[in-house]
Amino acid sequence: MFSVPLIYLVLVFIPQWKSVERLGATVVLFGDSYDETQAYAKQRGVDEGRVFVPPFDDPEVIAGQGTVGMEIVRQHPGPLHAIFVPVGGGGLIAGIAAYLKQVRPEVCCYGGVDDHV
Repeated sequence: MFSVPLIYLVLVFIPQWKSVERLGATVVLFGDSYDETQAYAKQRGVDEGRVFVPPFDDPEVIAGQGTVGMEIVRQHPGPLHAIFVPVGGGGLIAGIAAYLKQVRPEVCCYGGVDDHV
C-alpha cells in the first residue's frame, strides 16, 4: 500500500502497531520510553538515509492535525460548544485547537488521556 518503504518504530508495550503492519509497513518494536525510541529512530534515519517524521511534536505535523478540526467545522456548521479530543503526545489536540481558535474561537477544546496506556 505504501509507495515508499516505511519503517514504523514503536515502544515495545504499545499494541496499536498491528494495523500499520497490515498496511505494509515494517514495524520495529524498540524502547521502554518515548525518548529512547525517538533517539533510536533518529539515529536509524541518519544511518540509513531516511527521513525521521516526528509523531506529534513538529509544527508541520500539528498543522496537518489541524485539518481534523477543519473537517469537524465543515461537517457541523451549526452551533458547536465543545470538542473532546484523545490525547497521547498532544499533536492532535494542538492542531485542532489552533484551527478552532482561528475560525471558531467560542468553541472549547478538551483533551482526555487513556489511563490504560
